[in-house]
Amino acid sequence: MKKLWILLITATLAAPLCSQLSVGTWRDHLPYEEATAIAIGADRVFAATPFSAFRYLFEDNSIELFSKTNGLAESNVTAIDYLESKEICVIGYQNGNIDLIQGLEVFNINDIKLSSFVGDKQINDVTFRNDKAYLSTGFGIVVLDLDAREVADTWFINGQNNIVSVNQIVFDDTHWYAATDNGIFRADVNNNFLANFQNWTKLEDLPLPDLDYAEITFFGDDRLLALELNGNQSAIWSMDLETETWGYLPGFEELGIFNIDANQDQLVVCTFQRVERFATDLSSLGFRNFITGVLMNPRQAKLSDSNDVWIASQFGGLLRWGADDTENIFTPTGPPSNECRRLDAYNDNIWVASGGVNVIWNNRYAKDGVYGLVDDRWNEVALLEGENAIGSINDFMDVAVDPTNNSRVMFGTWEEGLVEVVNGVITNIYNEENSPLMIRPSDTGGWIGIGGVDYDESGNLWMTNTYSENPLILRTASGNFVPMNFGGEIDEEQLIGDVMVDVNNYVWVILPRGEGMLVRDTRGTLADPTDDSFRRLINEEGEGGLPTNDVFCFEEDIDGEIWIGTAQGIAVFYAPTSIFSSDNFDAQQILITQDGNVQILLETEIVTCIEIDGSNRKWVGTQGNGVYLFSPDGLSQIEHFTAENSPLLSNNITDIALNQRNGEVFFATENGISSYQGSATNFDQEINNITVYPNPVEADYEGSITIDGLAYQTDVRITDMAGNAVFATTSFGGRAIWDGTNFNGERVSTGVYLVFASNDDGSATNVGKVAVIR
Repeated sequence: MKKLWILLITATLAAPLCSQLSVGTWRDHLPYEEATAIAIGADRVFAATPFSAFRYLFEDNSIELFSKTNGLAESNVTAIDYLESKEICVIGYQNGNIDLIQGLEVFNINDIKLSSFVGDKQINDVTFRNDKAYLSTGFGIVVLDLDAREVADTWFINGQNNIVSVNQIVFDDTHWYAATDNGIFRADVNNNFLANFQNWTKLEDLPLPDLDYAEITFFGDDRLLALELNGNQSAIWSMDLETETWGYLPGFEELGIFNIDANQDQLVVCTFQRVERFATDLSSLGFRNFITGVLMNPRQAKLSDSNDVWIASQFGGLLRWGADDTENIFTPTGPPSNECRRLDAYNDNIWVASGGVNVIWNNRYAKDGVYGLVDDRWNEVALLEGENAIGSINDFMDVAVDPTNNSRVMFGTWEEGLVEVVNGVITNIYNEENSPLMIRPSDTGGWIGIGGVDYDESGNLWMTNTYSENPLILRTASGNFVPMNFGGEIDEEQLIGDVMVDVNNYVWVILPRGEGMLVRDTRGTLADPTDDSFRRLINEEGEGGLPTNDVFCFEEDIDGEIWIGTAQGIAVFYAPTSIFSSDNFDAQQILITQDGNVQILLETEIVTCIEIDGSNRKWVGTQGNGVYLFSPDGLSQIEHFTAENSPLLSNNITDIALNQRNGEVFFATENGISSYQGSATNFDQEINNITVYPNPVEADYEGSITIDGLAYQTDVRITDMAGNAVFATTSFGGRAIWDGTNFNGERVSTGVYLVFASNDDGSATNVGKVAVIR
């Protein structure tokens, strides 16, 4: 059992996300509107999402967030419940891991996750009895001792040779009842040997004894209800507890029921689009399709002791339908989805393109849309119906923020063409009718595929158009379109992916599925493609020298070098201008020494994305091995974040973006977005506005002290007021870091300290102050 710290983020519902973070701090950006389960206490309600959890407190109307960034062990939550007597919330995960939230601490119990059992370990439900937690799992029932924080017993209720998945268990004064994927089982509640499967009995008198029963609950004083899970044919079965006879609950056949809950007075039933209450005589007490105007897709509904109905909704998060018919919604702010294929950032404007394609570049038809973190608040773009015959807009592939007007964001889609968003609203959809974009040949539905979009520094937009005579298209800052081709280098059936424009106005294009890449020299005449040169780069000596033709990403660093991410690590074009002027232009791989052996950097890794921070360091995302941070030359590894050693949500990284203003690094993964407060920011040419955070430095502050507003690689020296030097460093881009100690590693004493900053040639200098309280 491992004890973890937890930092609770508490805010009112309308409060924005934290905007000032200490270096090394993580935060998540997860969709809290997709709630899947709830747990009710006397003064609080917990809600689980597929990626996290949150708690609503009645007393002050506040919300506390729980995720991997502040203590939870995992991000695939599958079950949650709360024990009032011990004030413990139990969270179960898909892989069998368990977290206990008690007070301000999180305790992890990973016995099931690490067990040698091979099979489904998912925690499906949590039930409490006598201060123990009984976990319904994919292989049986696990008894958890909450005081000792350890597994006390395991019940394979159908024997270890015939495993059944237990979905939920309940108990009365005489029996345990277990709803499983192979019928309903019963055992004596006072039997101390329930690990012996022979003490469990399958209820064969149930008319359909071998079906999948998802939930089980007592209703009133005389009925046990079981939900038969069978799609639109789902139904509720009822057993008379006195006669032990079964029958359909009248009026509840074939409703597509998703969830049931009951108490002495009421039954609440969730179908796929509504929640309805019933009295003990089965008369309806009303229903809801909407709560406060939100169209529900309820995943679970539970009755409180006061007969309030709390609802976990896929479209709204945590909802309340009061016993007095009042309605409330209690959901933290966040993005609308965890789907993220590409990120783009321009200072405080971070935008997300969701959806994309599968491994063979066919449509996924994902409809999660686009959304942005603008000035630290998440905004969702309301999607219009598409212009073509396919209907709503699907599969956003890439995103680019206009550097000359950050309120304009362009999105490439894999069916609809180019979508323009201004101030969070779709203003234009560009297709074959209003631009040179071309429909896929022989396609009657109007399908247009854009694999990548990128702005150059002047606000000109570049895009790729697959299945087109002109696969590269420029939209100038003035709004004119210029179509371009690559001669006979590629044909109309060639897939075209990401695009990037470098400082030399070279346009780089990825050819997906192992076809290498293209580079085009515009010769400075953007509107006239007739004088352009272009070249295909592959894994042949003298033809690019790539490690492999499977190219996934590229990025230009501060020195103008082009870093390429492939299925066999990283390659670098150190002199990209030589591609069109010399035969010796091949990319080079980086040789490093590890454990005395010389090897190629990340040779066995699939590199999916690369981002350059303000200090020219390289953030590298991989498929399956998390994120690396390397020195500017790639020779030194500074960080390696994985899902196992950090709050990173997954080891499969789809993209990385940087808020260069404050150094926050955003990681897009298959499980959503998290961010890390980095130490490097964008730099100024002058040193005119030094800022120090925090200032003053309070006695209990343990984090790093950041000095911002610096030039590239600024020399920083800190002295006391008497002029005695206590610390010296060089900035990472526009930021320097001080840990508050002197040259001997001792914490400095209380006082005011001077910060002297000078650029590399001494032409720009400035002085700042910081107060330290010890």
